[in-house]
Amino acid sequence: MMMRVFLLSAFLLSSLFSLQGHTQISLDEELVDKTAKETAKITVTTLFEGEGFPHYTWDVPQDQKAVLFTWLKDIARGDINRDPTLATEGKVKEYRGVEIQFLDYNGGKLETITLYNELVRNAFGDVLFRDFGRYFEYWVWSTTEVFELQAVAAKVLPIYSFDQCLRLGNPIIETFPRQCLLADGDIFLEVSEKPTMESLLITKFDDCLEKGQALINTFPRRCVAAGGHVYTEPPRLFSTTKRRESLEKKKPEGRDIYKLN
Repeated sequence: MMMRVFLLSAFLLSSLFSLQGHTQISLDEELVDKTAKETAKITVTTLFEGEGFPHYTWDVPQDQKAVLFTWLKDIARGDINRDPTLATEGKVKEYRGVEIQFLDYNGGKLETITLYNELVRNAFGDVLFRDFGRYFEYWVWSTTEVFELQAVAAKVLPIYSFDQCLRLGNPIIETFPRQCLLADGDIFLEVSEKPTMESLLITKFDDCLEKGQALINTFPRRCVAAGGHVYTEPPRLFSTTKRRESLEKKKPEGRDIYKLN
């Protein structure tokens, strides 16, 4: 016998509106509560398009299970209203989101949903809700406790602000302002400046300095792009002649506004 599905078939209650050519349907808070009681395990699997990409799998910790269903209940009540963020891809373009399976106490599948690029769909491909800012997707990634998967998250998700780094559950250094550390070594500083399309084009220290971003006069120097991404000045080797020429050549200064305490 086929297991009952909860996030639609059961959620095919009413068609709300068309979203990018797809129909969005409403969630039902009572069905979320009922399914929460029937769910024994929640498993997450990464999705990639193309060959040669491993599919990582992990179980959502039991203490986070209630949090996940709280997300769904808040969405069903309309309590989640996030602003959309800049639409960018991560470093791995083959990434296609994560699949979440809800399993009952007999190991049977209750339902499967997928999260990717601000859209959450059921097993039939219907849009359940719009995940503005990918808050839900980032939170699901934060439930992994494996360092290798934290490093994968840093590659597949577009991370260009302190807030996104924080949402993924990465370590925080309690300086002032605070710093968030990604598993791949990138650092994000807690700043008030929102990321811009121009700041997303920055890939190294010299780019950051050239665009007049904030400068931290440590040694080596660090440049902070809008959104908080920190770029460290690489070591430079000069001959005596080249060093003299470089010192004589005027370079962009940046804005010295951040001092870590």
